[in-house]
Amino acid sequence: MGGVGARGVLLAAALGMVAAAPASVSAKGGARLKLEAGGSGLRGGAPISASSTSVTLANSLWNLTCSEGELKGRVDTNLAAKDTVDPITGGVFQGGGNAGLCASTFEFVVSFTPVRTPELLLDRNGHAVLRYARLSLVPTVDVGKPEIEDEACNVVANGLKGTFPVSEAPQPLLVTFTGAKTHMETIRGAECGIEAPPLLTGSFAFVSHGSPVYAVLATRR
Repeated sequence: MGGVGARGVLLAAALGMVAAAPASVSAKGGARLKLEAGGSGLRGGAPISASSTSVTLANSLWNLTCSEGELKGRVDTNLAAKDTVDPITGGVFQGGGNAGLCASTFEFVVSFTPVRTPELLLDRNGHAVLRYARLSLVPTVDVGKPEIEDEACNVVANGLKGTFPVSEAPQPLLVTFTGAKTHMETIRGAECGIEAPPLLTGSFAFVSHGSPVYAVLATRR
């Protein structure tokens, strides 16, 4: 996801809370994670995107929900112990509130402003980690003010942990985050709050070349 700004909130959708399906002992010992689309394995460099229909990011002071979201990137490796979507090159998150914004307590305008080029790590045990993502939330009343950067609530996810189902039979790639912990940068506006960091809940469904992406444990040959 390069440093492309986009209105909205992070990347999840409440498509259902999906727990990772545990791989068998024999599969873990002799199989690797493989991503497929359209009946064939995805090669390094293949385009991939994740869509969402609802994201919840909240602490005790405010909450934010986005009804439309998309992240785009490219597959870095395939048929390996760890697969990655690296780089993630852009994101758009919006909808659910006034004027196309995400619905939120303070009518936040949200931009996707990564700490560095983000990546999504996937492993054969059904674990996912999103690294280097950051959201800047600015109340609409502060948009355009010179001090806008100081007034933003910058929510950072350097290691957002999720799960996805995977087995020897292909499973639709659906990464779910449930109450995943984020943290806020020190410089922030009064609306951000000083209590516990915001938690993120939701899911991503993946496609490549217009076809659903599947995760499968492939036997080494």
